[in-house]
This record gives sequence, C-alpha cells and structure tokens, in this order.
Amino acid sequence: MDQLKTSPSLADEESLCAIRTGGPAGDKAIMALYALYHKDIRASLLNLMAKNGKYKTNPSDVVHDSFVIMLHKIRDNSVALISVRAYWLGVARHLLLNQSKKKDRLCLVEDLEESYITHDITPEYILLTNERFKRLEQSFVKCGSRCCELLLLWMSDYTMEEIAVRLNLSSTAMARKIKHNCFKKLKSIIVNTNIFND
Repeated sequence: MDQLKTSPSLADEESLCAIRTGGPAGDKAIMALYALYHKDIRASLLNLMAKNGKYKTNPSDVVHDSFVIMLHKIRDNSVALISVRAYWLGVARHLLLNQSKKKDRLCLVEDLEESYITHDITPEYILLTNERFKRLEQSFVKCGSRCCELLLLWMSDYTMEEIAVRLNLSSTAMARKIKHNCFKKLKSIIVNTNIFND
C-alpha cells in the first residue's frame, strides 16, 4: 500500500475540522475532499471489481454512497480518522461487499409445475379428501367443546380480545394460553391418528 496515500495530511485535518464545525467553510471542505479523492477511490473500486468478477454495481454509486456515510461519521465524531482517503476507500469496499452479499442471497422463485397447481378431480381424490375432513372433524371433537370453539373463533380471524370476551375469560393472555394448549392438543391428536398419511 502506498504510504503517502494512507498517512495523515495537514490538509485533511483542516478539512475535517471545517466539516465538523459546519457552515460555508464546511461545505467548501466537503467539496474539496470530494474533488481531491473521488477519482482515486473510483479507480481503486474499478480495479477491485476487475479482479473479482462478482461485483455488478456501478462504482460511481458506491463512491457517492460511501462519501455520504463517511461525512455522517465525521460529523458525529464517531471515528478517529488518520487518512480520509483510506477511510473512504474502506467504507466503499465494505458497501461493495455488502451489495455483493445481498445479491448472492437473492433467490428467485421458480414457476411451479402444472402438477402442483391443480389436482385431477377424480372420484378417488374426492373420496380421500372427504375422508380426511371427517377425520379432522373427529379430531376437533376429541379436543373438547371449549377448545373446539376457541380454535374455530381463532381460525375465523377473531382477535384474542374478542375471543376472551366471547368465552368469558379473564384476559387476552389467558385466551392466548388456552389457544396454545388446545392447538398443541389438536396437533398431537392429528399426529397420533395419522390423518394425512394415507
């Protein structure tokens, strides 16, 4: 690394002080820093992007975004800067890496095949579906009338407050607790009776 580009300079210190105090002198210092370093930062990013083909971002956008972030850090006094150029380049590299990670995580959903979208309505399919519904209703009945009523209200998009009032419960927390227990009970009944494993 070039030591001259990362060592502190008197001009950088004066610019940093002016930016922190603000006003017209601060605006002038911001413009001076941008004019002094932006081409160098852009060239460094282009070099980095050429070495790694995975970056598909416009380097000018990264330069501008990283400059704004750097200015916020300078104004907040949240960072002790030694070299403006080195810090700006570090922020720009970090932004570039984050954008690359976001694009790597982006997963587009493929279109579903026809077989998953529709079912052939056959007599066997109708019979199996009706049988499963009957078993599910029987499982609801096994939970008990109170659980059955609470779960049906919950499935009908009643709020916990409305359920508590309707079932004369002391609070919404109690309704939530009973719903949890009833749902757990229903789930264990369904698992034990193998409703969906035909």
